[in-house]
Order: sequence, then C-alpha cells, then structure tokens
Amino acid sequence: MENMGNYYKHKHNVDFRSLRYPGVISPYEYESHGTTDYASEIFFSAWKNKEYKICLSPHVALPMVFLNDIIEGTIQFMEYSEESLSTRIYNVQGLSFSCQELASSLCEYFPNFKYKYEPDFRDNIAKNWPASIDDQLARRDWKWNPKCSNVKNLIEIMKSNIRL
Repeated sequence: MENMGNYYKHKHNVDFRSLRYPGVISPYEYESHGTTDYASEIFFSAWKNKEYKICLSPHVALPMVFLNDIIEGTIQFMEYSEESLSTRIYNVQGLSFSCQELASSLCEYFPNFKYKYEPDFRDNIAKNWPASIDDQLARRDWKWNPKCSNVKNLIEIMKSNIRL
C-alpha cells in the first residue's frame, strides 16, 4: 500500500499519507486476543477483579498508543499542510512498557488484582518486534504529541475513559 501510494503521489500528485500504528490500547472492551491486545484486556480484568492470564513473558516490551491519541493524531495529520511533510509515511507511538511494568502498576491501583504469565505463540511474535518505534519525524513535521506517554498516565486515562 505504501509503495502504491508513493507511486500515485509521484505519478499523479495524489495527496498520499500513511501512518504506522503500534498496539492500540482501547477503553472499550472487545475480544481480539492479538499480540498487543493484552494491554487493553488486562484493564478490564482488573476493573472486574478477575485474574488475568498474560500471553507474553514478563519482560517483553512493546510500543503502544492510546486510542484517543490515535484518533486525534490521525485527524491532525490529515489536516496538516502537505507542503510541511518531509515524508509520506510516519511511525507513531505513545509509550512503551513491559508486561511486568503494566501489571505491577495496575496492582498499585487495584491491590486485589491477580495475574499470571502464560506465554503462548504470541510471545514468540512479540520477541521479534521492536520495543519502541522511532516517531521523531511525526513529532517534528506535524507536531505528533500523544497525551498518554507513560504507564501511570495510561492507568489514569483508562480509569476516566474505560467503558465496561
């Protein structure tokens, strides 16, 4: 898609733009069970006081972003002047954390919350992904600046946005 978009940009002057998203953390409960989805699912278990089985190893860290930041950032990117963009394709990220960091931080807010690690096939996938994504071009070119930038901040934002 990115190659085709670049082709149409150069051949027909189409305003092609592309964003590469990391794992998206949602305040809405859904069942997907993808590699990064534990970062949303664990919140719903904590709120419901249910034990959560983390599908990744404790020290696996992955790039993430909160859903509201993605929505606002995507709109901002689409509205930004095409002439100000240095590239057509941008990476975005809000924060990066390990499973252990998120789970132990949740326990500070939910002292009775229980979890355990049961790594499955997704663990091998995650171990081959980067722990963070370089989004400096997005921050420079169109002022990408996610509001959710660390685990404590994520927990506070989820507490005020979660929809059970």
